[in-house]
Amino acid sequence: GIITGFGSLCVNELEIHYDAKTPVSVDGQSSRADQLAVGQLVAVRAEGKGVNLRASQIQVRHTLVGRVETVNQDGRLKVWGQWVSPPMMSRVQPGERVKVSGYRTDAKHVLASRIDPAKVGDPDVLTGEVEWSQSGEALVNGVRIRLPGAGERLKPGQEIRVSGRPDAGGFKAEKIELDG
Repeated sequence: GIITGFGSLCVNELEIHYDAKTPVSVDGQSSRADQLAVGQLVAVRAEGKGVNLRASQIQVRHTLVGRVETVNQDGRLKVWGQWVSPPMMSRVQPGERVKVSGYRTDAKHVLASRIDPAKVGDPDVLTGEVEWSQSGEALVNGVRIRLPGAGERLKPGQEIRVSGRPDAGGFKAEKIELDG
């Protein structure tokens, strides 16, 4: 869910306790608890019940990471061919690399809860449903993905999370995982 507050971690109307030693990752890379922010989309593994929930692992999972292709007059922006409706007060320019937290409303639209600048070296991220696949490549939300294993094949309909780099009009996957 989306982080809505702190004191403890507030996600999906649950209060989840954590501390500086709780393992945190951002898009699969090790991070720290002080890097968590309101609006980020997270997956939390927690133990306990009710008011005694305690996080054993927190993963920040951006919906998209990539270069802003265009910004419309209404403020919507396009990243990896996906239209992103930004939260209020977000100001980005075409050409900037951004990390988008939020929920997909359909295959081509994301309702963003937070947008942050991407750092140099951060891999691009694309999440979505496999439209078609053949040996070594796939189409996800209209983006051609070159798979890391030449013989690898994904199943249409699978929800996946791909990280990698732009490559000749498409996306070169370095890591693929099932999402959802």
